Amino acid sequence: MVHTDVIGTPATWLPLHAYVATPGARSVVINNGGRKYICITGGTSGTGGPAGTAIDILDGTVHWRYLGNNVTISSRERASLAFANVAVSSTNGTP
Repeated sequence: MVHTDVIGTPATWLPLHAYVATPGARSVVINNGGRKYICITGGTSGTGGPAGTAIDILDGTVHWRYLGNNVTISSRERASLAFANVAVSSTNGTP
């Protein structure tokens, strides 16, 4: 899924915290070693936080989608993308 709205600045995940999945105000959190997740169904987080790399991760009453990890490169390195590792999907509708 491609998110075309503003998804917010990543924040550290908090237990028993309200998160939203409203377009334009989507909650993005960093948890478990720098992994990023976006809230796809709002609610109240549990006590352990999102974990794993699934597209629908339950945490309390919040549903999260894994976005990826931070990739750090130095000024002398360049990043490259292996297109064989990119999954592309589409759905009917207007973005």
